[in-house]
Amino acid sequence: MRRSRETCSRAALGCLTMMVLAALVGACATRTDTRKQIQEIYVHWNDLSQRRDIDGLAAMLHQDFAYTDETGRVEARPAFVDRVKQALAVSRGLRYEVEVKALHEAGDATTAETHYIVHMEFQQDGKWIPVTRDLDLVDTFVRHRGGWLLRSSRVVKVNEPPVADAAEQPVAADGAARRR
Repeated sequence: MRRSRETCSRAALGCLTMMVLAALVGACATRTDTRKQIQEIYVHWNDLSQRRDIDGLAAMLHQDFAYTDETGRVEARPAFVDRVKQALAVSRGLRYEVEVKALHEAGDATTAETHYIVHMEFQQDGKWIPVTRDLDLVDTFVRHRGGWLLRSSRVVKVNEPPVADAAEQPVAADGAARRR
């Protein structure tokens, strides 16, 4: 039996629709997988930080890694690793809360808009001073050998938390007290 043009067109349109839906479902699954992978990277970073594993942390950074702080100052990978090493040497109780607010994928790169809350204590004048940093960052990851490396991290905004004790001085990320 011969098919009419209309029947063939409907069949072709049906196949095309199924292909588009399959591609969309695949893309959603990929985005979900990427989100899960990126979130796992943050969990791993937190774990390595708590264990003070500077080599493990450095291994998560791309060779061309760049960190931009809230003042706009840019640090290359070696300077950033030194900063982390120094911060770990004078701190304890370091832990991160990270919320991935948005994820943008482009080929082998993914950019995560994140909200970090960093909890730690710094030693200053023989006392342990609790510090909480509340930050919004943009992190860019690139695929590398079946995984992800952090290519750049940029502080977009520092959200100042309310001061719990008026006598307590805020402490900068490098452990130095900031004077008001």
